[in-house]
Amino acid sequence: MNGTINSSLIFSLRHPRVRFCLLGAAIFMLFCLLVGAGYWLPTLRAYSQIQSEISVYRRNTSDIEYQSRLADISGKAAIEVERIERKVDVAVTQAALVQNMALLARKSNVKIVSESYEEGRPLGEYAPLIQLLMVQAGYGELREFIAGVHRLPSFTLVQEAVITKSANSTVLKAQLRIITYRRDKDPRKI
Repeated sequence: MNGTINSSLIFSLRHPRVRFCLLGAAIFMLFCLLVGAGYWLPTLRAYSQIQSEISVYRRNTSDIEYQSRLADISGKAAIEVERIERKVDVAVTQAALVQNMALLARKSNVKIVSESYEEGRPLGEYAPLIQLLMVQAGYGELREFIAGVHRLPSFTLVQEAVITKSANSTVLKAQLRIITYRRDKDPRKI
């Protein structure tokens, strides 16, 4: 069967009109490919250009958003630094700190069981005052007391807190190590 088809095709190709039609079909196919490529290549270039422009716009938008967030954070940080600097500049004495802690404990319904104070080693221009407090209270009151420490007029932080609970009691005992930083007014120590 294949032999008859091949011989029929070879016989048909001898005719000049068949050759002319095959040549016309080949030229038409080449023309269609060239026209298609003529439309497709500029579209492909335009698509790549649009993609690169989109990536540039995305990058610029991302940079602008980053700079905006950085400016917001820098502004907030500057306000916080200023607030902390004002707190560090407060000339708090040990007596004033004892009074502030007692007032905070009274407001929070916390009982101060024991307290001790010591001057810390100066850190540059800052002189820390270290307090060791043993307090007793319920959970909510103790949480309010610890949260209230940073709202004191001086720059005071809870550095360490060890909280224990008795087996039969709802009262918590907390051993707190609280540090108050003050600017050292004596330039000879710096």
